[in-house]
Amino acid sequence: MTTRIHYTEKINELERSIMKMGYLVVASLEKSMEALVNQNVDLADAVIEADREINELEIDINNQCIRMIAEEQPVARDLRTIINAFKMSHSLERIGDNGVHIAKSTIILSKEPYMKPLIDIPRMSDIAIGMLKDSLDSYSRLDFKAAVQISKRDIKVDELYAYLKGRVVKTAQRLKGEDQSPQLIGKADFAVTRNWARAKVMDREIARGKLKDAFEKGHITVQQLNRALDELKTTKRS
Repeated sequence: MTTRIHYTEKINELERSIMKMGYLVVASLEKSMEALVNQNVDLADAVIEADREINELEIDINNQCIRMIAEEQPVARDLRTIINAFKMSHSLERIGDNGVHIAKSTIILSKEPYMKPLIDIPRMSDIAIGMLKDSLDSYSRLDFKAAVQISKRDIKVDELYAYLKGRVVKTAQRLKGEDQSPQLIGKADFAVTRNWARAKVMDREIARGKLKDAFEKGHITVQQLNRALDELKTTKRS
């Protein structure tokens, strides 16, 4: 019994590490957007520096997973939990990298004032960050229904991404030949929107992993799992 309690505590510690990493990533995204909107280079630099802790935590989680597999030889449900944590740490690290990329774009764009206030990019970020927060919440509560609903919200992110991508191209064409740098403006703005689009894709991967984990733990039936995964695929094609 003591051995099992010790093993359960290791599983709980692994899940706590995932949650800690998740909220560090949320903070990175929120600060990178604040830096972008306000052209705050100091805050952008802080985001880049803070990414080191996220990377170190990913390595720590991976090591936890490897040790548990080697020492405990988990099977079925527990093995799935460990593998899912391994995958989630990778997804979260990639989302954190997008925050860094946005911070770097902020530094590039800080050289000149914006032609007008940013509106659609912050809207895009609000949706993506909200998806990540709710994904972490559904992970902590094993709420598979919430995981499915979260993935449906990326349709709006896709719409904003397509709109902003088109607008960037038109703006670059209009500025061509003027005393501006349309290549610089276009590439930086496009990089920002692209990174928010990538972030929401990672949110969907987290939802998919959590659904499979919920099934392995017996919280949902195979029919519920398949139906939820089908909904995720349908959302992705939309």
